[in-house]
Amino acid sequence: DSEYPFLLGHEAAGIIEAVGPGVTAVEPGDFVILNWRAVCGQCRACKRGRPRYCFDTFNAEQKMTLTDGTELTAALGIGAFAVKTP
Repeated sequence: DSEYPFLLGHEAAGIIEAVGPGVTAVEPGDFVILNWRAVCGQCRACKRGRPRYCFDTFNAEQKMTLTDGTELTAALGIGAFAVKTP
């Protein structure tokens, strides 16, 4: 019976406030967990509904950037970093 958002470890939880065009996996009001890695959505594991085994994840580094140097605050706008929870 815990209320969101609360910390689950190094991930965070929150509520979707708004979505952009083409976003279909989440909608305003959904509870989500933010991850350190985003799945590709295209590999065999992702297509079989097993994204935790993704072959081509996009990982955030400890210094709060993606591997290409993009700051994580910008990456949090990427829907693949948010996982909908019940």
